[in-house]
Amino acid sequence: MLNRRVAVAGMGSLAAGVSNRLQAQARPGPSPRRIAYLSQSNEAASAPSLQLMRRYLGEMGLVEGRDYVLDTRFADFKTERLTGLATELLAVQPDLIIAPGPAAAAAFRVDSKVPLLVMGDPVLAQQAIDERNPGGRVTGVNILFQPLNVKRMEILAEVVPRGSAVLVIATPAARDVSIPELQATCERLGLRMHTAYAESEATLDTALQQAQTLKVAGINQLNSPILWGLRQRTYRAAEKLRIPAIYQWAEAAAEGGLMAYGPRNPEMWRQMMRITKRVLDGEAPGRIPIESPTLIHLALNRTSASRIGLNFPASLLARADEVVG
Repeated sequence: MLNRRVAVAGMGSLAAGVSNRLQAQARPGPSPRRIAYLSQSNEAASAPSLQLMRRYLGEMGLVEGRDYVLDTRFADFKTERLTGLATELLAVQPDLIIAPGPAAAAAFRVDSKVPLLVMGDPVLAQQAIDERNPGGRVTGVNILFQPLNVKRMEILAEVVPRGSAVLVIATPAARDVSIPELQATCERLGLRMHTAYAESEATLDTALQQAQTLKVAGINQLNSPILWGLRQRTYRAAEKLRIPAIYQWAEAAAEGGLMAYGPRNPEMWRQMMRITKRVLDGEAPGRIPIESPTLIHLALNRTSASRIGLNFPASLLARADEVVG
């Protein structure tokens, strides 16, 4: 009888345990957090960035579908679409919005509450008070485009004759922000600067035609999601015209661009996803310092140089962090 009572009690405990587990499985867990991503570029050009985002979130233990969902919108190189796309993203009630480049301005305009993570310069854009204490709902990574624009022009000056003409290719948004400082830089370096604005395939092709018409000795293509998405067109045109060109993201040299001076995309997205995790964990974005790149790379492509008949100066090669070819 004792053994039977013990067995019956054990069976009861087992049944209760199974019941508790079934009830726990039946209870819904916390809903995945919603991460919104707004890009001025198109889906194909944004795919590497989205892949990096998923990779680094995964390394921090966040599983897509279980811990977060990613809502994306792409302007397909049509800047005028960004405001409407930002409004669409707000309709899904995201926990935060990630917006590189000019997309951040659209997201900032249409909302005043959702945390906004920017890859650009939110202080210069007057979206944050300062880098150490952003103070509002905006934080992110400052890619240092202003000082890097100047530094790239200085590097370009090392491979073109003094007194020659150079072409800056930029989006219209850079007209009042970057162009005046670059003009002053060229005057200091003894260069004559021309500017061409592009924000589509057609306008970039027109800008590259100007490089030929103006007989410029070099090209400095400024950073923007649109121009980066169309960078292969510039690689090909500059090589065909035998004109040295320099780009911001360090990966450009490995892809066939002649020169690059700047951070690497993976490093920037790793920093951005660390900030994303902090916001999802409940930290106020206004209390999370805006980060800057920890490494700036000078990358040169010798193969591309040989194709346009250029020999890199020894001083430039000695400073390079990466020489391809």
